[in-house]
Amino acid sequence: MTITDPNDATKTITIYPPTVTAPVRESANYRWLNFGTGSNFSCAVRDDRTLWCWGDNLYKQLTSEITGPEIFIPRQAHSSPEWLQVTLGQRHGCAIRENAETFSRSALCWGEGAAHQYGNGNAWKITPQPLSLE
Repeated sequence: MTITDPNDATKTITIYPPTVTAPVRESANYRWLNFGTGSNFSCAVRDDRTLWCWGDNLYKQLTSEITGPEIFIPRQAHSSPEWLQVTLGQRHGCAIRENAETFSRSALCWGEGAAHQYGNGNAWKITPQPLSLE
């Protein structure tokens, strides 16, 4: 539908109807261990300890391994299978990863951090990077 601006006949606004898709079951062979939601995006850790994300990706909040502005079905967000827990903010995510050999744990974050969520002065982390609060 196109609407003409009543104050300026040379300007028009096109309105598109919202797209609604039915939920799709990703796989019957996996269970989700942990789930997080942000502003228009979600991520979850599967029982094989892989990290999966979907939704809006304008600010790379789905990590750099997922490309495209919007992802409508879950996609693996990082190749490492060592994820334990994920939590999401408005346009960023953080997760805990455990090394399977040493059992050491680290926090990694990605996406937009313009409000100084990372605590290190860095406003962007396109790929999951260790969070250091020293």
